[in-house]
Amino acid sequence: ALEPKRLAVLLEANAVSCLIEPDRARALNAARELAGPDGIVLVSGSLYLVGEVRDLLAMSDGGALN
Repeated sequence: ALEPKRLAVLLEANAVSCLIEPDRARALNAARELAGPDGIVLVSGSLYLVGEVRDLLAMSDGGALN
């Protein structure tokens, strides 16, 4: 696995902004805010991570799971 800081360096070197947030709930909230109402948030990683984020979405108001 690639360390988050190393990935951030690679992304920013290609003009892609990056935010590292170790707390999954705060990371999801930040991603949704940055994406806006018509944007898309892509979550990738382990099945554990994706499942946890899916649960967070299901618990949030208006959490779209599609």
